[in-house]
Amino acid sequence: MKLLVSCVLAALLCAAVYAGPLTYKEGALKTNLEKGEKVSLETIADSRYKYAVVPCKPGDWFTIDANGGSIYLAWAFTDREYRLLDKGGEEQRVQVQIKAPAGAAYMITNDKGGYISCRGRHEIKDMGIRSVCLENPQAAGYLANVQYNTADYGYTLLDNYRVSAGGRLDQPLGVTLEIPRKSGSRGYALTYADNPAFADKKVVELDKKAKSHTIYNLIPGRYYWYEIASVQKDGVLPLCKGIVRTTGTLRMIKADSIHNVRDTGGWKTEGGRTIRYGLIFRGGQMDRGTDVSPEDAKELTENVGIKADIDFRGAEELMTHDEDPSNDLDFAKLPGDVLYTNIPIGGIDPNGGGREGYIKVFRQLLSNLKEGRPTYLHCAGGADRTGCFFMFLEGLLGVKENDLLKDVELTGFSTYGSRYRTMDHYKLALECPRQTPGDTFRDKWINYALAGGLTREEIDEFAAIVLD
Repeated sequence: MKLLVSCVLAALLCAAVYAGPLTYKEGALKTNLEKGEKVSLETIADSRYKYAVVPCKPGDWFTIDANGGSIYLAWAFTDREYRLLDKGGEEQRVQVQIKAPAGAAYMITNDKGGYISCRGRHEIKDMGIRSVCLENPQAAGYLANVQYNTADYGYTLLDNYRVSAGGRLDQPLGVTLEIPRKSGSRGYALTYADNPAFADKKVVELDKKAKSHTIYNLIPGRYYWYEIASVQKDGVLPLCKGIVRTTGTLRMIKADSIHNVRDTGGWKTEGGRTIRYGLIFRGGQMDRGTDVSPEDAKELTENVGIKADIDFRGAEELMTHDEDPSNDLDFAKLPGDVLYTNIPIGGIDPNGGGREGYIKVFRQLLSNLKEGRPTYLHCAGGADRTGCFFMFLEGLLGVKENDLLKDVELTGFSTYGSRYRTMDHYKLALECPRQTPGDTFRDKWINYALAGGLTREEIDEFAAIVLD
């Protein structure tokens, strides 16, 4: 196994040759770029057009041979941007040599009928770019089509979308990659990352009989680069590579042993900002019959990145009621250096009931994030106490009223059953901003929190961490 991993990693450091012809989208790039200027990946990448991507090491020399009509010849990847290295004329045939600058990881050529080469390298097939939505159809339809009247809390539309032909509705779709068959394979290796330099890459070892593999828990709105290689008797043979663009906004988390797990990232605020993915998670308990499996625990910590656990359950819920108090459940259920904090809370009301506990949770969450600890917050089902707390939290960030209650109702797609905006404890929580002065919905939530002792500096510090 160690030999397999070593061979895979060694092979994936190699560079490659791509041959034209290549096409590009007319007008996709600014026509006044000068050498050294930057252009974003989103500007270049387009699922309908091909372009060559060549891995390189700083100092590698590349020959660009471009036919007439090529204006932009090559870009070097540096920190998720592409920097123009050189360009040719409108009608002339251009042949130039470019040396990869320090810090470059990839080079791109986008021309008509040209090619890019690096001597001594072998060719890898470019699979192009494709888009994959990570939202399951029911949740996607609910989010896209439901727009509630916030003056009327006497109805819900959730049940129109909680229709399943089988399978769970609280989990995301994944990205399925086909594995090219290769004779003599002893296995396959799939490597993927959210950057073309493959920094912080994930390597998945696959059996020789594998025909495909599905990657879960990716982040919406990102580009992911992947490479598939065959493990042969005498080494590793790269087979194909490609780019996947993930779409959607809701990031449900696939963890089969627990339920109702999702990332808070993706919600928009009334000020036009977005909650960042990968920082704040919510869900159900990881014990008492829904014990997190070793496989899911590894996924949640190593891939999803959870490093802290805030448990809203009370002492009675954490007791096992046997003769040994050490068997009680007041500890982290995830492995490694996961910080566990138990802060029992209930509901919240406009008179300040429950507010002290919410502020305590807020401060612990802020402390966790300042220490670089993405946090999982939960009660028993991640539904009622968790739902009310996230109304408070997202309200402080400026998430709109309609979306606060849609986030509440997303729990209805899980095993914990119907959670409707019409329920009394959610409507009572909503009275907190409604009965508090303020110019905007967010201002009212902030003023409610300030009245309980939270400071504006704490709220602003939190927003600076979690909002794009």
